[in-house]
Amino acid sequence: MALRIISAPNSTNSTKTTPYRFIGDEDSPSSGYLVLLTSAEAAAFLGIRKETLAIWRCTKRYNIPFIRCGRLIKYRKSALIAFLESRSSEVVDVGK
Repeated sequence: MALRIISAPNSTNSTKTTPYRFIGDEDSPSSGYLVLLTSAEAAAFLGIRKETLAIWRCTKRYNIPFIRCGRLIKYRKSALIAFLESRSSEVVDVGK
């Protein structure tokens, strides 16, 4: 699968772009886009603190896959969605 790197518009000037920013609406093999989130973005997406996510990563409490880019840590959006789906439970209607 070829990876397409999309440049995001710079907030200060719409004609310039920030290079090597991975963005897209979807993170699926069929879309060809890879959405990578920073630790802060991933933590916000999960609704937790950045430090909590770092503790989970270091202690391997939850097996959330991540990508190490030098000293930077990136998370695939699809991995975070899969993690949330694996942690969700079904509501059973017991009836009266």
